[in-house]
Amino acid sequence: MSNLAIAMLRSLRIGNDTVEALGLLLATDARFNVWYGEGAGKEDPSGRELAEIRAFSMDLLGRVYDAWVAHRDNPSEVTKDTYAALLSTLRAETINMCSLMDVTFADFGNL
Repeated sequence: MSNLAIAMLRSLRIGNDTVEALGLLLATDARFNVWYGEGAGKEDPSGRELAEIRAFSMDLLGRVYDAWVAHRDNPSEVTKDTYAALLSTLRAETINMCSLMDVTFADFGNL
């Protein structure tokens, strides 16, 4: 996630709203990695359960990457549409990851 975030932040084609959404996704991704490393909220998770959770996170990254590439590689006349799709994807995938962990942003203050 961090390599994709760096590429996005280096771009002149994103604004502060996308930077904010990307920051929230990075924070959620970091929280996810801690949660996953601690057993994904389960006392004794099976290898299959952990693999399914990891696959979910990789699918999420793929959706963000696809939205980024669509925005980055499209001509300027469709930039508004692809920009809106990128921003929407960042927000939606942040919510999806939080839902998987059964947390909200309010919980992030309770480390």
